[in-house]
Amino acid sequence: MNWIVFSVASLLVFSVGAPAQWHPPPAYQKIPILDDCRSTRNTVGVAIQPNILYPQGAVVMCPDRIQQIEKEHPGASLFFQVHEFGHLVLRTRNEAQADEWAARQLSGTPGGNETLRAVVAHFVDVGTRFDPMYGTGLDRALRVCRAGGIPLRDWPLELRKFAANTQAGSGINLKVAASEPYANYAEMIILVDGQPIGFCSSDPDAVLSLPTIAPGTHIVSARNVWVYHAAADGSKTEIARNLSAECQLNFISRRPDLELLFYYNEGDLRLKVDGS
Repeated sequence: MNWIVFSVASLLVFSVGAPAQWHPPPAYQKIPILDDCRSTRNTVGVAIQPNILYPQGAVVMCPDRIQQIEKEHPGASLFFQVHEFGHLVLRTRNEAQADEWAARQLSGTPGGNETLRAVVAHFVDVGTRFDPMYGTGLDRALRVCRAGGIPLRDWPLELRKFAANTQAGSGINLKVAASEPYANYAEMIILVDGQPIGFCSSDPDAVLSLPTIAPGTHIVSARNVWVYHAAADGSKTEIARNLSAECQLNFISRRPDLELLFYYNEGDLRLKVDGS
C-alpha cells in the first residue's frame, strides 16, 4: 500500500482554489493526512481512529475524488478534510455529527463560507441519492447550511423546497437506548422491512425520523452495529463491532415516539422496540 503523508500545513492548499484557511484544534495538528484511494474505497475520505500504528488517528483522502469535486465546485473539497477530522475529534462514526462539526469549524474560518457554499452546491447536485450513513445529498446540504449559519436567502432554491417538505415528516421518531449499564452506547444503521432508513446512535439528542408506515407488524433491523462502554467523562471504549440483529415492531395507527432498546452480552446482540 503506497501512502503519501502530507504535513498538516497541506490542509491550506490541498483543495485547489480553496480560499479557506483552516487549522485543526491544537491537540490534532500532528495527525497525518494520507493519500490513498484504495483505503477510502474511492470515496472522498475516511478517518482512522487511534490505534497502535496511529496513536492519534489519521485522515485518508482520495485525490482522484477530490480532483473531480474541485473541477465541478472549486473549494468544496476542504470540507471533506475537515469532516474527517471531525470524526477524530468527536470520536464517532456519526456522519451527520461530523458534517455539522465541519460546517461550524469552517463558518468561523477566513474564506470558510465560500467553502461551505461550494460543498452545498455539490451536495445539491447529489440530490436525492441515498446512503444510510449520510442520508441524501439534500440532507447533507441542509445540515451544512443550518450548522454553518448560511442565511436562507443564500440557499439554492431546490434546497429551500426540500427543507419545507422535510419539516412535515411522518411524525414517527426513533431513539436508540441501552438496556444494560456497561454496554451502554451503540451506533448502527436502521432498516424497516429491509429498507435502509438511516444511521442512528444512542446519543441523547440523536433521533431518526422514520417514513410513514402502515399499522401492523414490521421488522426493525440493525446492521453494522458498534457497541461501546461510554464513561461519565464522555470517553468511549469499543466492545464489539459489525454486529446485526432484528426485532418486531407492532405498530398501531397512533404516532408514538419509538425507542429501540439494545442489549449486548458476550457477542449476543438483542433488540426490542418500546412504544409500539
